[in-house]
Amino acid sequence: MLAESGKIAGPASQYLDLTYARGIYFYPPGYTLILGGWIKLFGFGVRSLLTYTLVTHALYLFFMWLVLRTKLVCGKAAAALTLVSIFPMFNHGRPDLTSLLLGVLAWLVIPDRFNAFRLCGGGALLGIAVLVSPAFGSGSAAAVGAFFLGSSDARLRQKVKGFVVLSAVAVLTFLGVWAAVLSWQGAWSFGPEQFVVNLQNRGRELNNISASFFLTRYAIAFMWVPFALLTLLPAVVISCRRLINDGRTHAAALSYLSGVAVALLANKAQFLSGGHFSLVARPAFHGALASSRRRIVRLTGVLVLSALTIIHLYFEKKNLMYLGVNMDGEYRRAAGFKPRPQDVVAVDSHFFPLFYREGRTINYEVYRAVNYWERYRAATSPSTLALLPAANRDAPILPDVVIISEMTLQTFGPPDPGEYQAEAKGFSARRLGLFGMSFPTVPQDPLTPYIFHRRKQ
Repeated sequence: MLAESGKIAGPASQYLDLTYARGIYFYPPGYTLILGGWIKLFGFGVRSLLTYTLVTHALYLFFMWLVLRTKLVCGKAAAALTLVSIFPMFNHGRPDLTSLLLGVLAWLVIPDRFNAFRLCGGGALLGIAVLVSPAFGSGSAAAVGAFFLGSSDARLRQKVKGFVVLSAVAVLTFLGVWAAVLSWQGAWSFGPEQFVVNLQNRGRELNNISASFFLTRYAIAFMWVPFALLTLLPAVVISCRRLINDGRTHAAALSYLSGVAVALLANKAQFLSGGHFSLVARPAFHGALASSRRRIVRLTGVLVLSALTIIHLYFEKKNLMYLGVNMDGEYRRAAGFKPRPQDVVAVDSHFFPLFYREGRTINYEVYRAVNYWERYRAATSPSTLALLPAANRDAPILPDVVIISEMTLQTFGPPDPGEYQAEAKGFSARRLGLFGMSFPTVPQDPLTPYIFHRRKQ
């Protein structure tokens, strides 16, 4: 909505919180501002949004290469292997990658010794990184700050002075931009209450993870092995300086541990279920490990990176296996459906750019997965609810039509069959095959559109 009307709002997500129809101010506005600027320049469409992701991904890899080669003095082979290990991370449609790009830029900007201009620049980038994604941005800020303290050759007084400048500028940038946006949007009375309501509800969900999760096969494959065994344990060992006389690797280990601590506090559930792959200090630490002066440490780093690359590739297989597939036919097929002007359409993120109409579109993933609006409404004051559009004041608007891809159908399931009727009978059961293997969780045609109409009462 920002690119079209200048309003930071998310009526498509009203099934999580009714107040999103008026504005979204509980979450820092960095990603909204950056993506809104991109859409203003290049338009709102499937190709435009995908291009944004690909450009951000390429820049992240490029600047990470520079950090590995200049800040951590990694060899070319170790740096290349490190980039291969993070290549699968696209996170299309999410703010994570943008925040990580800003974090790695800040890492590149900070000086080895006290330099006020570069420290202010790095602090501003870190403040914006947190504005884009609080969890990954704060993890980047902690990692970059710890690396400055651990790697700088300056005296302790100069290190502390530089760290204070870096931190102060980051905090001032974060608070200053957010305050300016609240003033611009006229949301000083509405925004703080929405922030408190979401903090009490959504914040608790993001930091709540069941004990049974830690014993699942998923946790073993994608948490215990890649995070605890292959990354956290080596970082703890390397952080003991007596075990390795390598200042850069030691600083990278401390940087990683600092980022982990902050990221866990910010978003424990997301971090442990896969977000640890994306922490900006993770490839920096592994790159330093694979370039250590000690042969046994260097060999360990190479083996760890090789194992992580395989695990990460499998973890992101749904995104990677479609990179070389031309999806234009499926998009054209979906775009061929023309809802009536009065219809409210629930649509998934794959087809969102095709069908978005302000006030007449619902995000299907939110509708199915985080349908918590009653709880949020109960925590919101009557005076705030009275400010909402009449159609969203008491309950979310009901979708007349649902348009989702086969990938979303498999992940989130179809709408209630008692309420909605499929336009076509039956669903495809074909699964993607590669080198003679079949992947049961990956459909052969992920963007095949399925359309459901609400039954007449």
